[in-house]
Amino acid sequence: MKYYLKCLKKYADLSGRASRREYWHFFKINFLITMILGVIARINPNAGLGMISLVYSIAVLLPGLSVGVRRFHDIGRSGMSFACYVVPMFICILLIPVIEWATIPINGIVNASNQDIFILLGITVLILPLILGIMLLIVLARRGDQEDNKYGAPPFER
Repeated sequence: MKYYLKCLKKYADLSGRASRREYWHFFKINFLITMILGVIARINPNAGLGMISLVYSIAVLLPGLSVGVRRFHDIGRSGMSFACYVVPMFICILLIPVIEWATIPINGIVNASNQDIFILLGITVLILPLILGIMLLIVLARRGDQEDNKYGAPPFER
């Protein structure tokens, strides 16, 4: 829990380094809280927890991104490298309404060009985040530099 709180305190700090332990503890606790809120919101949709879950997700977005950047610093990579993984994933999420729009039937018929768009966007939205997610997982699991690098001294805890 101390790593989670540490990441929340350093919510906009893009300098320095974050150990694997710090990153994965933050990820684990954040994931658990998100899942608990999601399950409770599905069980009792009238409780308003869907909105609380959304507010929580928005609130931890910046701390999550900053700890990801610091984790990349720990392995000697820039924050822009982290963005190269994350930005396409966000773009794919933003394409979901476009896919829904492309499948709206006109006069009860989905025309061929809309089906082509649907197939292309569907493949992109499904496969690109999957590939990038696996690649990001591999990079984030790497051991950090043991010596000082251009982003600072190694974190005390590994």
